[in-house]
Amino acid sequence: MLVQTRHNLALEIKSKLSWLAYANIVVALSAAFSLYTAFIFMDMEVHWPSVLSLFLVTFAVYNFDRSSQSKLDKINHPERQNFISFRKYLLYTSVASYAAALMIAGSTELRLMLLFPLVAALVYKYGGLKKIFLLKNITVAVAWAIPITFIPVLGESSMPAGLTLAFFSFFAIRAFVNAVAYDIKDIKGDARFSINTMPVKIGIPKTKLLLYNITIFAGCLAVYFAVVFSSISILFISMITAYNILYIHRIGKTEIKFLSDFIMDGEFIVMGFLAYLGYMFVA
Repeated sequence: MLVQTRHNLALEIKSKLSWLAYANIVVALSAAFSLYTAFIFMDMEVHWPSVLSLFLVTFAVYNFDRSSQSKLDKINHPERQNFISFRKYLLYTSVASYAAALMIAGSTELRLMLLFPLVAALVYKYGGLKKIFLLKNITVAVAWAIPITFIPVLGESSMPAGLTLAFFSFFAIRAFVNAVAYDIKDIKGDARFSINTMPVKIGIPKTKLLLYNITIFAGCLAVYFAVVFSSISILFISMITAYNILYIHRIGKTEIKFLSDFIMDGEFIVMGFLAYLGYMFVA
């Protein structure tokens, strides 16, 4: 009886967590924490309206993308079917969230920057990028890295170009790794529709090996810039590499949808926590 109760409780918790993923709250929180990390990374005061605005924009863009379900989605993400049945409300929510973000943003420069994720989402959804090898992954990486890197430096002419490039490179690499890792989850539908993702093309074991190497490179890059810019905060952020290696290792051993929806997306929340620890250590 006790075992059954625990099992039912675990299923209930998983159901609630799944709702957070399907509603794109986890990924929106990840974007917000990523921007917070950028402010800490660049040793700047956190601009909270920007953080909230990016949360709302990410929430809006992902709800817009998932407001319709293709044949490919029905194979790769059948569990979203019930949630997608509320697609009309997802569209309304997307519009309201984007409008709220633009109102909160305040400055024209920030509002223009917040339009970039929408443009990227439209290109991703209707531009046929999924069928071009790696182009989808590169687009996702750049779409994440550009606003998160450049929102903090709006109007900051004194920001060293090297530090800006450092964060862009690190974050683009991390977003690229996650985008490729998500393709492992979607390998069944991608293979059926002849979409040449990396897991389809070279297999899961070789894809994992490549992700290990890229992740270690990104960690070394963060440590290098921590030394160059004498930044304890960047050193703390580089610790995310251990987390990355652990979840890549768990691919194939842990249920992949849970791994991608929470552990991978949750990476950036963990990164924000590490950035906060680095900030508190310096303070």
